[in-house]
Amino acid sequence: MLRHGRQKTKKTDELLLKAARESIILLKNDGDLLPLKSNIQKIALIGPFADNREDLLGSWNFDGDPEDVEMLKEALNKEFNSSTQIIWNRGTDVLGKVDNLSQAVDVASRCDLVILAVGEPASFSGEAHSRTVLNLPGLQMKLCEEILALGIPVVLVVFFLEDHFVFLFFL
Repeated sequence: MLRHGRQKTKKTDELLLKAARESIILLKNDGDLLPLKSNIQKIALIGPFADNREDLLGSWNFDGDPEDVEMLKEALNKEFNSSTQIIWNRGTDVLGKVDNLSQAVDVASRCDLVILAVGEPASFSGEAHSRTVLNLPGLQMKLCEEILALGIPVVLVVFFLEDHFVFLFFL
């Protein structure tokens, strides 16, 4: 059940899945990295949005149930068989209060592919939450820079409800 008495039904689940699929934007796919190949040996899943249910609800976190959110970490573990090892490291929290960047870089350096999961917290979205600096909060940009410097193929997954992060990576 959704909060505020709204019923969760198969039809609402189907509509939500359709909306999610239609809102995904692929900006670049160098070397046909996507869709991910099933023969990848080791994937590093790095970033604060790999296992973050609350912030994935965005500004709708007041009405959604975090238990209904499938985290990227869970989805990858379901998708890949046991021959692909998925190694997870947060690297930092969303706001940069935790700094494990060196551990994340070490994990990434031992993998064939990195999936970076970054974004903005739910508290940054919604009415009266305008920002004067349009960047990834905390240490997330530094995390991205350090992982990209390794030269390993990277899939960047940015979770946000605004369009301003796109410019950080493609200008």
